[in-house]
Amino acid sequence: GGQDVQAEAQRFTAEAVMANIHMFRVHDIKEQLAVIITLSHFLKEHPEVRLVVIDSVTFHFRQEMSDMGARGRTLMSMAQALMDLAEVYHVAVVLINQVTTRVMGESLSKLVPALGDSWGQAASTRVILHWQGSDRYATLVKSPCLPPGTAHYQVTSEGVRGQRRQ
Repeated sequence: GGQDVQAEAQRFTAEAVMANIHMFRVHDIKEQLAVIITLSHFLKEHPEVRLVVIDSVTFHFRQEMSDMGARGRTLMSMAQALMDLAEVYHVAVVLINQVTTRVMGESLSKLVPALGDSWGQAASTRVILHWQGSDRYATLVKSPCLPPGTAHYQVTSEGVRGQRRQ
């Protein structure tokens, strides 16, 4: 009942949450690729891990690789390795991509994925998180089993919650 909820709330501290998060800080492309290569060993030793987040998959590639062909091949190889890990270890893999502005004309521009359209094809599911004014939205752009759509959501003290349209 209510006492169980209160006891659980008392155990739910920043320290308790952080104790269950493993973080690898990378400083360049070589380190990023090394982490991905060694992730298989890490996941074998930590079977409780169910989510891998790479934030940002984009940064080092945009800063350090000017050869677009080599960058594309390296990214696709990395994407395939992560898809294999997801399948073998039953983990969700979330890759954060940055966006950049593409100028379409004198007064027209739009936000586009920083790694280009080909990178978007590598993912099986693609969700774009965005703001409209002070409201947050998640737009499902690509999915093997769901139609495209947009959901309004909030981040509250209780977590991420859907918000009904008014």
